[in-house]
Amino acid sequence: MSIDTGLRQAELLGLRWPDIDFEGRTLTVRETLQRVDREYVLGPPKSETSCRTVALSDLSLKALRDEREAQIAARQVASRRCRETIPGLVFTTSLGAPRNGSSLTHALQKALHATGLRPLRWHDLRASTAASWSRPGGMTTARDRLGHSSIAVTSTF
Repeated sequence: MSIDTGLRQAELLGLRWPDIDFEGRTLTVRETLQRVDREYVLGPPKSETSCRTVALSDLSLKALRDEREAQIAARQVASRRCRETIPGLVFTTSLGAPRNGSSLTHALQKALHATGLRPLRWHDLRASTAASWSRPGGMTTARDRLGHSSIAVTSTF
């Protein structure tokens, strides 16, 4: 989903279910999730332009629906142990706690290794997305979709 949307890792982790418009096929970036002093904290995105609405592909919509179903099933099994400290997060552990960025990076590395691909940083996914978007729609489209403050920032990708 990160490759499809171009979201920063903290933006992805800060998504809540009300941010997803399944009928409109979009998501809206409103918050980011950061770990500060061993606690998870929701905060504003990196800049004003980082608050944005992003179109979702069929693949991302399916992934989100699957995640929602898995989340509901996991919560039913672990109802007494549920630790939903931040209500409505899209990406959580099976007990409802916020996902750690390190766990996402670890899962990415594991998937890359399993397919024989070289290791990548999470931000490399965003850079790949930026490169593909800047070709067909131009730098302005890429800037807007990535939530950059200027084309100069987008052109560094």
